[in-house]
Amino acid sequence: MVQEEQGQKKKFAALAVCLFVSVYPLFLLRGYLDVLEAKFLLLKGIMIFTVGGIFLVQITDFFQQENKKQFLIGKVTEFVRSMSLTDKAVLGMNASFWISFALSSDKYKAWTGIEASGSGMFYYQLMFLLYFIISRYYVPAKREINWWFLSTIVLTTYALIQFLGFDFLHLFPEGEQGIVTDFLSFLGNTGVYAFYIALVLPSAMYFCCMADNENTSPKEKLLFYITFYMCCLGILCGNCDAAYLGFATGYAGIAIVTAGNTQATRRFWLLTAGMCCCVKLTGALFVLFKSTVRNVSWITSILLETPLLWFVMVVSLALAGLLGTGKIRKYRGFCIAVAGLSVFALAGSFFWFSVVDRITPLGRLENYLRFSDSWGTERGYIFSRLLHVFKESNILHKVFGWGSGMTFSVIQANFWEEMCERFVYVYDDAHSQWITLLMTTGISGCIWMVTALASEIVRVFKKGRESLWAVLLIVYLVVSSVSITQPVTGPYLWLGLGVAEASVKCYNQCHKSCKEERET
Repeated sequence: MVQEEQGQKKKFAALAVCLFVSVYPLFLLRGYLDVLEAKFLLLKGIMIFTVGGIFLVQITDFFQQENKKQFLIGKVTEFVRSMSLTDKAVLGMNASFWISFALSSDKYKAWTGIEASGSGMFYYQLMFLLYFIISRYYVPAKREINWWFLSTIVLTTYALIQFLGFDFLHLFPEGEQGIVTDFLSFLGNTGVYAFYIALVLPSAMYFCCMADNENTSPKEKLLFYITFYMCCLGILCGNCDAAYLGFATGYAGIAIVTAGNTQATRRFWLLTAGMCCCVKLTGALFVLFKSTVRNVSWITSILLETPLLWFVMVVSLALAGLLGTGKIRKYRGFCIAVAGLSVFALAGSFFWFSVVDRITPLGRLENYLRFSDSWGTERGYIFSRLLHVFKESNILHKVFGWGSGMTFSVIQANFWEEMCERFVYVYDDAHSQWITLLMTTGISGCIWMVTALASEIVRVFKKGRESLWAVLLIVYLVVSSVSITQPVTGPYLWLGLGVAEASVKCYNQCHKSCKEERET
């Protein structure tokens, strides 16, 4: 009976994951008129169905028990004993959210997130439930990965069609063609779309690299490769600097986690060469449709035009050949060293030109390496002003924040008019999920979030299995630092955290079963 009950709960969890990775990214109701509302509506539908289904299974089992009190005590005891540090951190974060909600000056805004794209208290309660359902009942499987990649192919294909100047599904509101450069695919805002692709691209690359180490059919391999190359096209269409930052993070992570396998590392460099070729072919495609294609960003134009990519392709092919002969030793250490030095050089340059040398002209790099009010299309202004407000706030706001969804209220009360007068771009959000978290839940919420992410990343890497999920959490952490808080890509943080926890729990259970078998 217990196994049957667990099996039913696992089916609900698997279905929830499948819906979030396949249907959710593609779901729209009235095109771009109500993207956030449509996604949030489906999100609520998935959660109500999943939570309701699991509750019905649980309540049915409860009424079938002879000793109901003992049954409840057993369930609570089992839950407490199975809690990891990540679980405890998520519960601690939820407690911080409730305290900040209680202290909020406008409970309606804090609960609904009406001024924060729906990212209010209600949304976060759904996310906490999502995490615990997935981490407790989901068993990681390739089926959901395959559905994820299939939906991504549809997503990126239509994004490419739109970028070339065609919108045969008529997603744009009538008479609103002026916003054409701000929206793409079925995810709406181009930044949101690019954020999503930055998560899928390293995933596709990982499965392409590791295909020979899994029980993978030829059709699945083909699916992995198509997804990878469509994501390469997709990230170019995204035209988003933050997505390139996420891609670089994911690329370095995949290089490190595949370094222990010669065949996987060889394929990694072959994929790198293929990616360079794909970028060049995309550039030729854009030239072919030059009369209708959208304008590309500065970074995208560099990637499309620079001859350096041909050099990178040759070097990648040479490395693939050398790795195939087994002549490169200590390869993982080399990857870690290069990644570490790159991060150090970037952080050092940013510090030097932002603090020490603020005079030397940097040209276009000014927007990347020197922090100012105009840095990151005025992100520097919103970051510095919100941090100043936080610094000058009282102790309760410092520890627990102003409440979920209240960032815009803080902006309005302190510097909204000044920002509107000074800049073309104005923000009603911090445009950094970490600063938003600091403003809404204070230091306590940030500490719990860091604990949850850090503990999960360490545990996944320590187990040496499904390291991809740790890489994706790091990618999310990096890109979210300069991205808006919203419920379109937001669920993938909690979904990824839950899947990572589920993979660790499955590994521990497997290890425990094997140990018991050896002992008997």
